[in-house]
Amino acid sequence: MRVDPSRIYVLTVMVMVAVGCDSKLLWTASGIPSAFEKDDVLMRAGAGQGIRLMACGGGVSRGGGTEEVDRHCDAIIATGTKDQLLHALQSETKRTIETEGGTICGHGESTSGDLIAFSFDYERPRSRGIVRVQSFADSNGQIKIVLMVYEHPL
Repeated sequence: MRVDPSRIYVLTVMVMVAVGCDSKLLWTASGIPSAFEKDDVLMRAGAGQGIRLMACGGGVSRGGGTEEVDRHCDAIIATGTKDQLLHALQSETKRTIETEGGTICGHGESTSGDLIAFSFDYERPRSRGIVRVQSFADSNGQIKIVLMVYEHPL
């Protein structure tokens, strides 16, 4: 008995539809990594201290079911301290994650008297991610801010 190839094709398509496709193939990033691609979050956090950004750069990587954003900036503040800037950035980072629909499910801090680094783990219905920020004080009065965002599907 000979089977028509078009019937095999139709049967294959019906099985694929019934079983479903791999969710990673259908996954799209939440928008949280994109919110950190530019310096808007840092500028909002430092607005009260008269922040100026210099020598900013970074990169974005998308593919393989993940999204990653790296940013680094040299900042100068007109008033206040690095600790105040980092606390403001921590609050603004949390607000940005939640505004973009993320739920905070973990948090870390590194201190040495002052806040040096922090991170937030977040979840969304179909993805999970982390935002990590580190800071370094330069001898010339500038503050180096290094930010990394990584998100992947569940």
